[in-house]
Amino acid sequence: MTDTASSTAEQDAVRAELRGLVRAFCADHLPLPQVRRAIETDGTDTGYDPALWRRFAGLGLAGLAVPEEYGGAGQSLAEAAVVAEELGRALAPLPYLSTVLATSALLAADAGVRAEHLPGIVEGERTATLAQGDGVRVEGGRLTGTTGPAPDAASADLVLVVADGGLYVPEAAERRPLTSIDGTRRIAALAFDGTPARRIGDAPDPGPAMIVLAAEMAGGARAALDMAVAYAKVREQFGRPIGANQAIKHLCAELLVDVEAAAALAAWAAREPSARAAGMALAYCGDAYAHVAAECIQIHGGIGFTWEHDAHLYYKRAHASRFLLAAPDALYTALIP
Repeated sequence: MTDTASSTAEQDAVRAELRGLVRAFCADHLPLPQVRRAIETDGTDTGYDPALWRRFAGLGLAGLAVPEEYGGAGQSLAEAAVVAEELGRALAPLPYLSTVLATSALLAADAGVRAEHLPGIVEGERTATLAQGDGVRVEGGRLTGTTGPAPDAASADLVLVVADGGLYVPEAAERRPLTSIDGTRRIAALAFDGTPARRIGDAPDPGPAMIVLAAEMAGGARAALDMAVAYAKVREQFGRPIGANQAIKHLCAELLVDVEAAAALAAWAAREPSARAAGMALAYCGDAYAHVAAECIQIHGGIGFTWEHDAHLYYKRAHASRFLLAAPDALYTALIP
């Protein structure tokens, strides 16, 4: 990751407009009742509305950081992170993270591979994801083994696989859907048994996707805090709102510090990307999201523990996301000098 994004007043205005666009899209098409309908299935579907994804991509949002020559918007990772933050705020069941994983990997391949795959992905006509893990080996151009969990791997039109330091496109894959506590994002592993595969480049930099996931978690943490504060203002106990109690006030203030720090760290990592920045952002945002989501349930009291309330959706997304791309302990260990 070498590109950096400017933070001029003009660029800030562009990002603010982009944030408003994505927030309005989610409010119109993905309110929480709609999100619930997407997750309350038997898990055999894609987990999202393909037509809605194409509509989202048609706004130019699926390929913000992809060069214009491949159909993208030619923007930076900072703009992609803004979109992720708003999607995380809405718990949007859309294959945005898997698309970032795939497009950032393809951008490291040669021009022919980029021209072959990127236009269809950024237009929303094809979906793609990246699967990795230490369980796949390459022998004579064939893949053997099983990947780790990958978002949308059960339904993606194109799967990319990282194995033995290379990036491969397999001819086929046995897709094994996995059960997750987070119903808003389908995950699956890919299994291979001597499957022919084409090497298209070296193993990609995981940093862009890590930063996008960090931004998504920062957005989810903010939504959970907003939900808790709104409830504290209207829930009365002993004749006054519970938000008037000093303990609740102090807790909400502490959670606000977590949320603001997470958002700032994710934004900084997106503007000045590096391996260290990506690790810092993903580790901290994951911890902050899990903490805020848990306290959101506590502030809601008994109702916060029910299936009918939406607080648990954020709690589950927080904990599932923390382990999706890297284990938190590994992230912190890598940051130690």
